[in-house]
Amino acid sequence: MNSKKLIVTQQKSKLWYITIFLGCVVTLVSIYSLGRYLAVEDLFQTKQLLSETEEILNNTQNAYGDITESLVLEKQSTLVESLSNQDLIENIKSLELELKSMQEELRFYRNIMAPEKGANGLNVDQLAITKVDSEGRFHFRLTIIQAQKQAQFLKGNVEITLFGEDNNNPINQLSYRFTELGTFKKSDFKFQFKYFQNIQGFIQLPDNFMPQRLVVMAKTKGLRKNQTAKFETVWQAEEK
Repeated sequence: MNSKKLIVTQQKSKLWYITIFLGCVVTLVSIYSLGRYLAVEDLFQTKQLLSETEEILNNTQNAYGDITESLVLEKQSTLVESLSNQDLIENIKSLELELKSMQEELRFYRNIMAPEKGANGLNVDQLAITKVDSEGRFHFRLTIIQAQKQAQFLKGNVEITLFGEDNNNPINQLSYRFTELGTFKKSDFKFQFKYFQNIQGFIQLPDNFMPQRLVVMAKTKGLRKNQTAKFETVWQAEEK
C-alpha cells in the first residue's frame, strides 16, 4: 500500500511578490512605450511619404497644365495661321476672278468700240456653256454685238446648233438645234439691240449623246442691207 508523501515548500515573502508585480508593470510599460514609439515613427514616415507624394502630384499637375496650355496655344497658333493662309488663298482667288471678269469686260467693250479687222457690224462675241447638274442639263449664254459703228438698231434671229455623235454608234453623227433641247418660245432667239444683247436659257442633252461642237448663225432682217454672223466653237462646258 502506497503512502502519501508530504511536500513542504518555503513561503514567499511579500517583498518577492512586490518585486514580481513591479517587474510585470515595468515590462508592460516598456512594451507599451515601444509600441507607441514604433506607431509614432510609422505615422511620421507615412506623413512624410504622403507629403512627398503630394509634392510629386502637384509638380505633375503643374507640368500637365503647362503642357496643356502650350498645346492649346500651339493649336490656336496653327489654326490662326491656317485661317490666315486660307483667307489669303480665298482673297487671291477672289482677286483672280475679279481680274478675269475685268479683262473679259475690257475685251468685250474693245470688241464693240475697236474690233479686229473685218469685224464691223453684227458679230457673235461669245457662247458660254455651264453644267448645271449630272443629268445632262446645261445653261447657255450667247452674247451678240454690233461692232464699231452703232448707227442703227439691229434686229433679227439667232440659231444655235449642237453637233455630236451617238455613244452607242460613234459613226452616227447627230445634230440638234437648241430650240429642240429645251422649252423655248420663238421670241427667245430673237434679238433687237444697238450695242449688244445676251440670249440665254437651259438645255437638256439627249441620252447617249456626246456633244462635240457648236455653230451659231445670227441674221438681221428688215434692213436695207441685212447682215449675217457665224460663230463656231468646240463644246466645252464649265462647272457651275
